[in-house]
Order: sequence, then structure tokens, then C-alpha cells
Amino acid sequence: MRILYVHHTLPPDSFAGSEIYHYRLAQAMAPQHEVMILYREANPALPEYALREREEPGMTVFAINNTFKECTSFEMTYRNRDIERRFDELLTRLQPQIVHFGHVTCLSTGLPAVARHHGARVFMTVHDFWLLCQRGQLLRRDYSLCSGPTPSECSSCLADQMTLSPRTKQAARLAGAYLDFATSPFLRRLASWYSIAHLWLSREAKEAYWKRADEIQTLFDSVDCFISPSEFLRGVFIKHGVPEDKIIYSQNGLEKNFLASYERTSSAILRLGYIGSVMPSKGLHVLLEAMKRVKGDNISLTVHGAFQTYHGDATYESQIRRLLAQPRVTYAGHFEHGLLGRILSDIDVLVVPSVWYENAPLTIQEAFEAGIPVVASDLGGMREYVTDGTDGLLFKPGSSDHLARVLEKLVADRDLVNLLARGTIPQKSVSENADELGTLYRNYLDKRR
Repeated sequence: MRILYVHHTLPPDSFAGSEIYHYRLAQAMAPQHEVMILYREANPALPEYALREREEPGMTVFAINNTFKECTSFEMTYRNRDIERRFDELLTRLQPQIVHFGHVTCLSTGLPAVARHHGARVFMTVHDFWLLCQRGQLLRRDYSLCSGPTPSECSSCLADQMTLSPRTKQAARLAGAYLDFATSPFLRRLASWYSIAHLWLSREAKEAYWKRADEIQTLFDSVDCFISPSEFLRGVFIKHGVPEDKIIYSQNGLEKNFLASYERTSSAILRLGYIGSVMPSKGLHVLLEAMKRVKGDNISLTVHGAFQTYHGDATYESQIRRLLAQPRVTYAGHFEHGLLGRILSDIDVLVVPSVWYENAPLTIQEAFEAGIPVVASDLGGMREYVTDGTDGLLFKPGSSDHLARVLEKLVADRDLVNLLARGTIPQKSVSENADELGTLYRNYLDKRR
């Protein structure tokens, strides 16, 4: 089969979970199929929408440049017709039978329709909520959980993007200023109300919301089969318009090469590890606040990950650096993914304290593959992956007090840590995942005959 994978970025540009997964999946498919990948790069030195091509072992990789310097409207933040035209030209040349999307943010929501027009079978793995939520993680600006898109919810979060008129832009700027600097809950609520009130008076804001919703419905209609790595995420998409028979559950496969450098070490101190991007939704602040509450010296935490801005908000770093400057905590910073095995060798328990509905964290699968138990927020896909009392423990999302009590329980009972470690099981490999998807692709190709 001729298969084209499409994702918003890939290694070595980014080593986040979905990027690693799609890159490894393409590599696993390459020995038996003709595999190609298209991803977005952001290189200001290149012309906008320039398409580059390179050969890698077993596959051809294409990169399309999008720095958003030509973005002039809210619509262009999610749909870009110039990128669609380049994609159409590429498909005319490649003629893939299968086009499998991972993420179309920074590309265009219109790409699946283009692929369908070319006669390809179209698949999409959903990794987060970007199709439903422009910010991707169903988190409001104050980092509280959002149940899903509505005109009022989206207008509040996207006030600075959705409108173009001077009056509503002024409302958005004033609201943003209050939200950034006000400490009073009343003032923060007042700022949100002020923004929403102006947006509801603005016809263009309403039209912007419904236009994006219509574009997403077109995308839903253009995809033959959605794949969700968690039942939770599958349920959310069914609730918001994807037909139940059009989205299947299938856990992502794991590339297990990191185990080659994994060698279990031991310590009298309970060694906690955090592995991932450092940004508000990942909840590192919850873990660091919990560490301040845990008594005794028989515990340590090492944080592996780089700071990232979150929708333009860079204030989180200063907050976290203050919390990192406490005893028993070490900040190891950015790490090369090839060193993962070595990093896991010195971790007794992985902590995943995310405050958003994590779908299927790759770090949980990697920890389980190494026989390491996980403490995670009792939320979203995390509660599916971690079975409380069997291979890890769950805690109340966002509660540093509850997390501290859970950690103290592990410090006091190392036998429990060992019991949970024995409860971990091997994860699905990416090669097994490739075989499953190969069968799925063929079934959909056969339906056409």
C-alpha cells in the first residue's frame, strides 16, 4: 500500500508523545509498504508554504513551511487554503491509497477533504481536543477544566483571536490585562464577563465560532475512520458529533528500543521522576507543591523536561523555578529522547500530575514497559491507563494535598512500591500496532471494491 502520514510536527523538531508515535509508526510500516510523511516546519528563512523533500531509511519525508506570517484572520489559524493547494499538488503526484492524519493544527482542517477528493481512504488518530477546542486541551484561561465548546466558552478563551473590530479588540485587551495581573477572583470574573459581553454584541465573534464548528463538521464527514487511544477521548468525540461507528478505540504502540539502555538501579530513598514538557497543563506545580508538604528526607524528585510557553503565556516558568528551588528536588532540564532508558533506570515512581484530560500519555506506557509504577491524576485517559492499587495510584486532580498524602504512603511502605511495580505489564509494541493498522487499512480498501 502507498501510505501518507500527516502530522503537525515530527522529530527532530519536536519529541512530544504524538510526534514520536507517528514517526515510529511510519518507520514500522516502511518495511512492508511505500511510506511517506508530511509535516509542518516553521522556518522564517524559507518562503511561506515552501515544500521540502528528503529521503530517510525506508520512507520519503516532506516538510511544508508555515510561520503564520501571512495569517490575517481567525479562520487562517485553523484553515489555510494555500496549504490545501500545496497538499492537492502533492497528492496528485504521490497518489496515496491511505492518508493517515495525526494532527492538522498549523496545517489546515481542509486537508482530509482534499485527501478524500483524491480517492484515498482517510484515517485520523485523535491525540487531544484541538478539533473541538482551539487551545487543544479543554482548559480555560484560568486553567480550569472546560466540558466542551460552546459560543460563550470559546468566546471567553479566544477573545483576542476571534474578533477584528476595534471595539471588541479593546475589550479583549482589557480583559486579558485583568486576567494576567488581577489577583482578586472577583476582578478576574469581571474581566471575563466584560470580554464575553462585548463578544456577544459582536456578530463577527458569533460567526467566527460557528464557522469553525462548520469546518470541523466537514472534517468529521471527510474522515473514514477515527482512532482514539483512550475510551475517554472516544466518548468526548462521540458526544460532539463523530458517529459512534466511525471512531474506534486502539491503544498507541510503543517503540521499545529505549530498553536497551535501561538498567534498574536501587536506592534507600524513594526516587520520583517527572518526564515531559514544563507548562501549566502538565501540572508540575501540583507535584512541586506536594513535595513541599511531604515530610522526611527519604524522598527525592528529578524533573526532566524543557520549559514551553503556553499559548503565549511565559509566566509559568518564573512560578516553577521558585518551586524548583527547594530541598530534595533536582531540575535536570531538557533531555534527548535517546537517553530515556538511562533516565528511567534511576526512577522508582513516575508522577503524571496533569490538570487537563490527558488522553494517552506516552510516558505512562514507557514507565510500565520498564516496570515502573505511576502516580497520576484521576482524570481523563490517565485513569484508564493507571489502575489504582495495581500498577500505580491515582490522586485528586490539581490537589497537592492529596498527592502529598499518596506520596507519603509510598515513602512509608516500600513494599507497596514493589507490589505496584510487579503489577505493571508489557505494552503494545509499535510493530504490533503497525500490523493492526495494516489490517484496518486493507479492510477499508476492500470495502470500495
